Amino acid sequence: MKAIKATDKSVRDLPQEASIYGEKITVTSRVGKKATSRFWFLVDQWADLNRMAATTWEKRRFILEHTGQLDNEAGGPDQAERIRDSMVAAIDKAFRLAGLSAADPRGL
Repeated sequence: MKAIKATDKSVRDLPQEASIYGEKITVTSRVGKKATSRFWFLVDQWADLNRMAATTWEKRRFILEHTGQLDNEAGGPDQAERIRDSMVAAIDKAFRLAGLSAADPRGL
């Protein structure tokens, strides 16, 4: 099984990468090419958010559970929100690339 990876580069010099491998979504935050943080959660959790037609704001709140420390880093809360939005975009992109849907989170 090959991992599906997607990157969002909307926050300059801070690309966010989401990869789906099996039942797990791993999100990696980078500064340039260096990974600065990483967390994971289950594909079913993101599928549930999609099934509920969650907004970007609701998805960002889900991501906040894993990334609370971003608010205390350089750039403060405003930069942290931009990074979380970028994480959401990367996860959504990986979800689409993997052919996953809210109705059947395991794909075809």
